[in-house]
Amino acid sequence: MTMLTDAILVDRVVAGFEGDFEELYKRHAGTAWRVAQAVTGNADARQPTGTGATASTMRDVMASVRTDFAEANQYVFYGMAIALAVGFLCALRHPGGRGGTAAPDDPPPAG
Repeated sequence: MTMLTDAILVDRVVAGFEGDFEELYKRHAGTAWRVAQAVTGNADARQPTGTGATASTMRDVMASVRTDFAEANQYVFYGMAIALAVGFLCALRHPGGRGGTAAPDDPPPAG
């Protein structure tokens, strides 16, 4: 069997071939998992190696640093939720229209 490119597999998935989605998943699941772990800050569970004072301190501090970032993310998400709610309320109160000063008979700007 010939190896199909990812682009061909995607086209086939869109056409309804479910087996091709499984092939795409098999090809890229590991990479997607590694990217997700890197983005979330949990790239791996390895501890720093070494026997010096710096390595020992880093091993002791890593859990606390990760916890601090997780707690900070909580407040970032709360802030984003509040901003979304304010934007929604502003959208509800907005009278509509495009807000321009052009008369309705004027053609739209080119570009």
